[in-house]
Amino acid sequence: MGIKAKMSILLVVFTASLFLLTYRLGYHPLWDDEALVALAAKGILESGDTSVYIDHNIVAYRGGILIRDGHDRSTPPLASFIAAAAMAVLGGEAWALRLPFALLGWMTVALLFLWLWREDAPPIVWFMAAVAVLGNVSLFLFSRQCRYYSPVLFFSVASAYLYYAAPRDWGRVVLLSLSLAILFAANYLNYFALAICLGADYFLWGRKTHSFRNPQIVFLVLSQVAVSLAVLSVWNPLATGSAAALKSSGLLDKLTLLWLNIHDMSECEFVPFLFLLLVPVAYVLKRDVALLRGAVAFILYLVAISLTSPQLSVSLRTLADIRYLPPLIPLGIFLVVFSLNHIFSKKTWLVGLFSIGLFWTNVFYAGGPWYAGIRSTPVSYVMELFQPVEDPYKPTISWINENVRRGQSILVVPDFKIYPLMYHAPHAVYAWQLPKGSRDKYPTLPPIHFKRVSAPDFMIIFGPSVKEVQKAWAVEGVGVGDFELVTVLPYYWQDLYRPELFSHAFKPMVYNPHAWEEIYIFKRKGENYGKRK
Repeated sequence: MGIKAKMSILLVVFTASLFLLTYRLGYHPLWDDEALVALAAKGILESGDTSVYIDHNIVAYRGGILIRDGHDRSTPPLASFIAAAAMAVLGGEAWALRLPFALLGWMTVALLFLWLWREDAPPIVWFMAAVAVLGNVSLFLFSRQCRYYSPVLFFSVASAYLYYAAPRDWGRVVLLSLSLAILFAANYLNYFALAICLGADYFLWGRKTHSFRNPQIVFLVLSQVAVSLAVLSVWNPLATGSAAALKSSGLLDKLTLLWLNIHDMSECEFVPFLFLLLVPVAYVLKRDVALLRGAVAFILYLVAISLTSPQLSVSLRTLADIRYLPPLIPLGIFLVVFSLNHIFSKKTWLVGLFSIGLFWTNVFYAGGPWYAGIRSTPVSYVMELFQPVEDPYKPTISWINENVRRGQSILVVPDFKIYPLMYHAPHAVYAWQLPKGSRDKYPTLPPIHFKRVSAPDFMIIFGPSVKEVQKAWAVEGVGVGDFELVTVLPYYWQDLYRPELFSHAFKPMVYNPHAWEEIYIFKRKGENYGKRK
């Protein structure tokens, strides 16, 4: 394949991917997990550390299980520090906080095609890879978030590239050590899974082809141990309340999670799992050891994440938290692409056409046409970029900014929906984040921060939770009759722009306004509200 043809494909891929990653990046407010990163970034800018005290509010996710000594000491810190840097330079708008993560996603795409260039892949592989990458909507959705997803993606691919590529010179070894260290600071689970894969690959193949010298191995091991201990000495989930959520569940539970991960990765169109069955066929035909190495790494990574995931019991769950698995997207894509090329090497035009249907429709993914109807997911995504769906946070934030005075308190139900409001409308006090029994741990906090101790001035209830509002109002001396409905915001209560396709909508939601599916705002009787000064 000529240089001009390769450059033409690169130009198309780089331009299109940059558009898909950055267009209308700030249209929607930060959703709850993004807002937690942004609030930690605020704490970093104010105190130099991941403080959970933000002005008159406290960020106490799940009752404060991440907190130790007034700081988030459980969450790996990289994403928050990236967001803090963006906030310091570009400001605190949603687009500014998401931008560095989107650019890391773009660098991931660039690195994948640099790898293709290095391998001198044939023209049909370049074509199919371009089709597959540009058609993988999950790759772009995860990379657009103000979260650890795109750092994990980039530094996983970078670490794999630096490990796989020869020679083993000291410059490459130092870069590999640095890339792995940054990956550790991004997410501990992803680091562990990749380390398992690299270790197994080196034992089975790497030491026979491009082995590290003994001093290089010592350097890699000691540098990783040093960095890991340094990070864990500050941000250690085992030393916070989140340790209980990390307790290992039973084997049956883990096997259930493994199956859910496979199913939901396919439903979210990470990779067409059925076509991974072509890998052993392609290996038998071509004896391409790279395929075998990639397949082993894919399986090990998936199993390692499933065994160590901190998800709660999944025995009664129907969805997996696949947010730990995006690094398998590029690996899965290239396993399928190279397998198709090896098996149908004499029918390149046919396999090229087939790849468009394979990667640009949902026909070959679990639940795709049965769950969402037959669609071209990348086309649906582009249409959504031009006509975004509405979200529940933007109108709620506007209402708070217009009607709630500084220092007035708001109880938000469900509680995880507090954080977008806290970030985008920070003048209010967000109530009831901490258990009533934890007042001794936070003696300086006003009573409004503890559940059922002090009544809030406002209640914002998202969706069906309003039906159980009596339980939420079980405050000493305050009953349902002490509150009155102020307004109902006519927007669907769920945020439909999350990166997981099973939680994502490409078109506006048609909902029943009489089925408790909107946003309900109450105030305490006698409490004034209106245009805030």
